[in-house]
Amino acid sequence: MSTPVDVNVYDIQGISLIAEHSEPVVVRTTVAYKVNTSLAGQGQLKAELIQPQTSINPCRCHINELNNNEYLVQYIPNEPGRYQLRILFNNQLVQGKSIDTDVYSLLPPPTLSTISTGHTISIQKILPHDIPRIDDDVCLQIITDKSPLFGQISCNGMSVPCQVDQTKHQHTWHLKFRPNVIGTYKIHLLHNGLPIMSSPYLIQVKDNNGKSLLSGLTNIPCRIQIRTKSGSNAQIRAVVLLETVQIPSTITIVNENLVHINFIPQEPGLYLINIFNGDQSIQGSPFSVHVNRQQAVQISGQCLHRLRLNDRGVFRVHCHGQRGTVDAKIFNLCVGECGQKISFQLLENYEQLKQFPSQIFQTSLTILLVAQLRLTRERIRNLTIEEKLGNAIVSFQLVEIAKQLPTNEHVINALRNLINKEAINLLDPNRRLLHALGGSLVVGPKGEPVDVKLFPQANGDYTGEFTPRKVGQYRIDITFANVPIQESPFFTEVYDPSQIRIGSLPKDVLAGVENALSINLNNAGNVPLEVTLTSPMGINVPIKIDDTLKIKKIYFTPTEIGLHRLNAKFGFDIVPGTPIQMMVNNMPIVTAYGDGIHHASHEQEATFMIDTKDMQGDLKVHIEGSNSVIKNMLDRINDRLYKVTYRPVQVGFINISVKWNEKDILNSPFTANVTNPERVLIVGGWQSILDSQNRMHVISNEEKKIHFDTSHAGPGILKADIRGEDRTSIPLRIAQQDSSSTLSFIILKDGKYDLTITYAGNLLPNMPIRIVATSLSAENSKVKTYGRGLYEARVSEQAEFTIDTSQVANHGNYKPIVRLVDMQTNMEIRVHQIEKKQNLFHCSYKPVAPGDYLLNVIWGEKEIHGSPFKITVVPNNHQASQVLCSGDGLRMGVIGKEMQCFIDTRAAMPGELTVYCHGINTTAICRLVDHRDGTCTLSVKPEEIGRHILTIKYNGEHIPGSPYIIKVISPPDASKVHVFGPGIEHGILSTFQPHFICETKGAGVGQLTVKVRGPKGAFRVEMERQHLQDRTIICRYNPTEPGLYLVSVKWSGEHVRGSPFQMHIFESEEQCRQQLNSYHLLESKHQKGDII
Repeated sequence: MSTPVDVNVYDIQGISLIAEHSEPVVVRTTVAYKVNTSLAGQGQLKAELIQPQTSINPCRCHINELNNNEYLVQYIPNEPGRYQLRILFNNQLVQGKSIDTDVYSLLPPPTLSTISTGHTISIQKILPHDIPRIDDDVCLQIITDKSPLFGQISCNGMSVPCQVDQTKHQHTWHLKFRPNVIGTYKIHLLHNGLPIMSSPYLIQVKDNNGKSLLSGLTNIPCRIQIRTKSGSNAQIRAVVLLETVQIPSTITIVNENLVHINFIPQEPGLYLINIFNGDQSIQGSPFSVHVNRQQAVQISGQCLHRLRLNDRGVFRVHCHGQRGTVDAKIFNLCVGECGQKISFQLLENYEQLKQFPSQIFQTSLTILLVAQLRLTRERIRNLTIEEKLGNAIVSFQLVEIAKQLPTNEHVINALRNLINKEAINLLDPNRRLLHALGGSLVVGPKGEPVDVKLFPQANGDYTGEFTPRKVGQYRIDITFANVPIQESPFFTEVYDPSQIRIGSLPKDVLAGVENALSINLNNAGNVPLEVTLTSPMGINVPIKIDDTLKIKKIYFTPTEIGLHRLNAKFGFDIVPGTPIQMMVNNMPIVTAYGDGIHHASHEQEATFMIDTKDMQGDLKVHIEGSNSVIKNMLDRINDRLYKVTYRPVQVGFINISVKWNEKDILNSPFTANVTNPERVLIVGGWQSILDSQNRMHVISNEEKKIHFDTSHAGPGILKADIRGEDRTSIPLRIAQQDSSSTLSFIILKDGKYDLTITYAGNLLPNMPIRIVATSLSAENSKVKTYGRGLYEARVSEQAEFTIDTSQVANHGNYKPIVRLVDMQTNMEIRVHQIEKKQNLFHCSYKPVAPGDYLLNVIWGEKEIHGSPFKITVVPNNHQASQVLCSGDGLRMGVIGKEMQCFIDTRAAMPGELTVYCHGINTTAICRLVDHRDGTCTLSVKPEEIGRHILTIKYNGEHIPGSPYIIKVISPPDASKVHVFGPGIEHGILSTFQPHFICETKGAGVGQLTVKVRGPKGAFRVEMERQHLQDRTIICRYNPTEPGLYLVSVKWSGEHVRGSPFQMHIFESEEQCRQQLNSYHLLESKHQKGDII
């Protein structure tokens, strides 16, 4: 049978410790700490006091129980020095360390002097003769055998000017100072930088009335206790004055012998408290209270900026002696759904709202909430309408964005007030008002909460600790007395250097050659990366970091040979795997360098250099894009340098192959990215954001968004910089996804600013753009807009909205200017002023294509509030816009041959498909083959040459692209193609010219195909025109050995005249002569045989 065992579970971290004494501590004053063990469990509390080593008289420590689980630990030091207090709970040290307190001596009376051990020191106050007051000249006489002598005086942590002079007597000194504030002054005496006294002496300074001055802080309640005789407290009254202004105060009768006078000082200064008992002032009245301006509670710690994953983050909350509750909350903002989940209930039931399309309804509510809460669109995400017990519940994610106001707390409070006051204006797609149920707001957590612990310190400060477990951005909220402290919330980046991946080093690292190394920072966090490369001589090698793409590229060109060390630091940590040792060699190899080897601009000359190191050999450069071979020019600068010039004709990536003696040189083939910043497009065009003077007008304190399309600009990253006239930078953010980028910024002050935008490191045209920021005028804010056409429309259906200027005081001759633009075109907007109501303007438009559009509304040369509006045009599911047509037959045709294309009607509702094609004089034969699955094949056979118009309609409406313009040409004639040149004739390998010419003039439109086969297989053939419109094509190939070659030339799949061509390439001239003679002899025999 087992015996039960009692186990006592306690938590020493649950013990709170608060100092109850004031600083500094002088001898014969009480040192006290209040200890609360209510959260620690059951246990025994002990206290041990360790006195200074120089102490002679014993000092005892006492523990008094105030109430249940609350104790007062106190002692009274009799001698100066450092006292160590150890508070134990169940024999464990509270807070893990002892509490050290420095105890000082008071300056002795004027008639006394002190003698220290070891050498003689005498210090006494000779002026003034009584207790010093503010602005008194204080003089201390010091007698010591130490020389020279220096003095230091401080009060409340601030240094006080003083003067130390030697008198006529060799060992006598005078220390003089003038106090300007009330308090305790610390006096240090130094000889050769070392103190000559065991501890500083203290001297107390009173106010000018000779009374001790009370102190306080602004906005902190002040309380004065008055002890009275029994029954006389009812006659107590008080008047609090700051100069001549009376300050509100209250009187609280605690019991028959104790009265509290309370007031809250708002401004710093000297407060006088006049206390009366009936009509008589009590003894000592008025009393003085010196109030200082409250210091802001602050926070410090390295973890407030960046912190390594799984490390303990420590921060300190500096309270500056103020009392109040400190609370800390930490959230990981990069986990799961970003933001806080917000939901509230509508009074309308779910069945009433189910009739509307969910996407349109959700978009409408999102726009309305963004407008009423004055937020950017990106802060409200994933809005949904759900059913719960028949009720409609609106839910969305409220996203927190660093340094973007208002904060989530302010937004939630504003939404709660609107809902509770029934002032939130939500509309269904039919423009009917929806009502929110008061008190139904439910707020979820902001991100993933992180455990944080706070530990009170002996001086009233707090230390906080937390340990992050995931990479990302963290938010730290600190409150003091339930109010956020200055600059809260704080944001810190948590990073993980173990996720960094360093690419392989170049096979050969050479001096004088640009080398490259890739570093992948994906999943490692967002903190700075520092890279250094040290040569054998200890010199740092210059490093260039290319961050235009997601994986950072490190370029360096060492100038010394020998062992180099590469170090990398990420945040506070050394990157794993570093330092890396690399041997730099000095070998004479061919190298290529220059900007053109890495990047180029579209249709502009790019250059790079090739250094052959004075070696002799065969140099070849070949540049190839995704769809074409790029012609390059090779110019010899001197015996070792070549300059390569090329002009890329399309954006994207190109391969540059540099070969020396048929072998790739170091790092060849190179990959260069070709970009064209002029092809970076603004959604809606530049005219949608600029005025006639190419200036951008923005409204102060409102977010401005600019949407870019970089799909035609090539690979690169969009960057921007905004600076004011004083060169201060404006915070901005660029969100890039695939080929779409959005630039967002908020300008807080009116003024002029310059916006500079670059793409792949190159400036966009007409940079910089002048921004003019102005506050929203009162008149423009009164212009209202309403109507479905402000946020959505359907293809081929008229959309409408109304502009209301009835609240504008001065109409003048203003009329609204309305523009609707998409990526490439402007859409016509009809604006009609209603005659009976001159201040109403009816606007309508009919979109022809789906997509996102921007609607600009300008009144009085300024955009109204909310402009530009984003409009989503959706396809009309019952119209021809859902029918797709594709195929080569839509581009070009040949007379007498059928052109075919494919028609897909599966996305459209059932309907009638009609086709008609006519040329200049005749109608082409059209034939439709129905595949019985919603698709069909269209065959068109033209009977004449020239332009034809193909019309395809569905339910009487043109499908997208219809009518099509098709050019019909004559069929290609291979017999009209002429081929000539040395490349199709016999020759000798060393002198053979491997090129020939194909003349296609008169052969019609067709495609030239050339194939060359030699003794060991096929050859690559390069073809180029001298000019784009030229019908003469030059063909080149590169034979490398003697033998029989076969050249096949076809025009639109048919052999041209003489094709295929056969020729022999011989190794020597003699072999060529013998072989040709045998050919002639054989031909003559055949001719004789024919005659016989």
